[in-house]
Order: sequence, then structure tokens, then C-alpha cells
Amino acid sequence: MRVARSLLVFFVSFVISGCAATLPDGGRMVDYMDAPAKGPVEVVEADFDVATTVGAMALSEYVWGFGIIRSGDLAKLRTNGVGGRLKLDDVVTLEPVLLKDLDRPDNYGYAFKMDAEGDDGRASERVTSFRKSYFRTLTRYIAENKIPVKRFYSYEELPYKNIVEKAPAYIPSTYDGFKTYLDAIEEMDKYEGIWATPDRSYVVGLIRFPDDPSFKYKGYVIETSRPGWLPGELKLMVAGMTEGQCTSGIYYLDNKALFNTVYEIGRDYIFGSSAPDYVNYFVLVKEYPPVVFGKQGE
Repeated sequence: MRVARSLLVFFVSFVISGCAATLPDGGRMVDYMDAPAKGPVEVVEADFDVATTVGAMALSEYVWGFGIIRSGDLAKLRTNGVGGRLKLDDVVTLEPVLLKDLDRPDNYGYAFKMDAEGDDGRASERVTSFRKSYFRTLTRYIAENKIPVKRFYSYEELPYKNIVEKAPAYIPSTYDGFKTYLDAIEEMDKYEGIWATPDRSYVVGLIRFPDDPSFKYKGYVIETSRPGWLPGELKLMVAGMTEGQCTSGIYYLDNKALFNTVYEIGRDYIFGSSAPDYVNYFVLVKEYPPVVFGKQGE
């Protein structure tokens, strides 16, 4: 299987896994730009890295090299010329598009959008025939790699492409390292510390940033069993924290989709749900330093 070297470097630690190999109802992946306005459309049930990687693997059958172009919250595959079907100076982009299933609001998946640009303004016309061939190849790669696929009949496009920020260099991204970092803080805020989901699929180091005008608290992953997540990546942001009150913030789901979130703050727990539909709720419980109940003044 021929894959561009630049892609191998970019996704060297990635392993594709999944379940059923067939697409639902014999369907196939199509360009999201060609999908009916109200569905249905096939999506891969995967995170951004999986979607980008399989898209690039299929593209590698037509070209020898391409790059990952990132700009703000966008990330696209980009190449010049494709298999003789386009002019050499035509630039082809393949973009994973995150969709939310409106019939089942807790379901998300990636469709794919292909476009082309050229000096004469006709690259989009020239890419038409290649697009059909490419999406047949993409369907084959998805099936061969057993990446789960769903069909959405009613959906909306989400603007975020799963690029999360990393912790500042001075904040450790391991459990023991972060614990040592906390112990060295002379006046620790009572909400700073190590928090974890009940199943410990995410363990987060929460730090206060008093000078941040929008989010006073940020939580970075220090341990996780979830694929696609790495220590040091931003998991949540909270505008402010006062026990017994609700506040706003941002939370990244398993597939790194960004959601505006309503947080309920407890002494030793944080309960969150995505606004405005209040699904995808989650709980974080404080692990360290331990909360002492019954302490005078508490």
C-alpha cells in the first residue's frame, strides 16, 4: 500500500481499528458537496486523525505526495495535479467535515469534501471525473480497514475540525509530574488539581489561569485510555468556578468535537452537558488533592 512519506511521519503512531467492514445498506462514500441537502449521507464513525488518514491513504493511489495544510481550525489534504486528470498547477483539497446526527444527537461522524483550484478558474470542473473515481477508492479503503460507517438522514455541519491546543511547556503532562507540580504551588486554588471521569478513561490536570479573560480554568489530559488523545492535550475550559453554581465553558468530546458546555460545580465534582441541547453529559471527580469534608469554613 503506497502512502506518502510525509503522511507516515505525521501519523506514525496511528493504528486503524473498527468493526463491521461493509457500508450500511450497500452504500458508498460520496463527496459531501454532492450529498442531498437533507440526506442521507454516509459518515465514518471515527476521530479526525482516522478520517484524515484514510482519506490520504485513498488519495495516495493517485498521487505520490501531498501535505497536511492547517489554518486556524481547518485541516485539509492538499496536492498539485492528480493522475493526469488535472493540470499540474491545479490544487486539490480533501477536507473531512464533521456532522452531527439530528435524529440521534449523541452521534457524530465525518463526511468528505473535495474541491480544486486553478489559475484558469476551471479546476472544479476538471476534478469532477476524478472525484467519482476517488470516492470509489475511498469506500474500498474504509471497508478494507474495517472503519465503522453510519448513515445520517438528517444532520448539521459543525464548524470545528478537532485541532486542540497543547498545555504550556511548564505544565507537566504525566500524572506524577503534574502532582509534583501541584505540590510546589504555594497558594493553590481549591479547584486546581487532578480530576478524572468515573471510569478513569480521562484523567485531567486542572489549572487556574487568572489572567485569561475568557476561561479561568483549563484542564489538560494527563492520562487516557481513549484512542486519538495524547497527554498534554486540552480537554476542557471553564469560565469560572464557584461551588453550587453553574457556569459556561468548552469541552472536547471523544472525537475531539468542540462543544459549548454548561458546567455545574460541586466541591469534589464537575458535571457538564453540551449547550443548548444538554446531551453528552459527563462527570469529573476530584482525585488530588483529596477534598476534606467537614473542615471548618468549608
